[in-house]
Amino acid sequence: EMSMKIIVDAFGGDHAPLEILKGAMQAVDAYDVDIILTGKEAEIRRCAAENRLQLRRTRIVDAPQVITMEDDAKSVLRSKKDSSLGVAFQLLKAGEGDALVSAGNTGAVTVGATLITGRIKGLSDRRLPRLCPLQASLF
Repeated sequence: EMSMKIIVDAFGGDHAPLEILKGAMQAVDAYDVDIILTGKEAEIRRCAAENRLQLRRTRIVDAPQVITMEDDAKSVLRSKKDSSLGVAFQLLKAGEGDALVSAGNTGAVTVGATLITGRIKGLSDRRLPRLCPLQASLF
């Protein structure tokens, strides 16, 4: 049985990449998943080393650009295709991962999910999860 591969935007959200890396490694331990991190590879490796964080079951795909919260949502399609989020969506579309996680620009995530990867057949509406179940022992 193959484990699930989760593509993670390492530069999406507050306190990235450190908090994203910590969360990804918690997921590896708790859920037996493999991780594909997208983002500035040198910075990811430096951050992990400085914080003594061992990146287990993790592949890093270099992405030199970052989409900020101030960027236009469509930047994932146009000016920042090589961003951590843009590269993550391209990997998902190519079938390299089973899911994508980003704590970044919600508009860019929505645009990428709709226009890069496309909708799941039979799904007429797009919704963002309002509640994500958490395992109390992780926090």
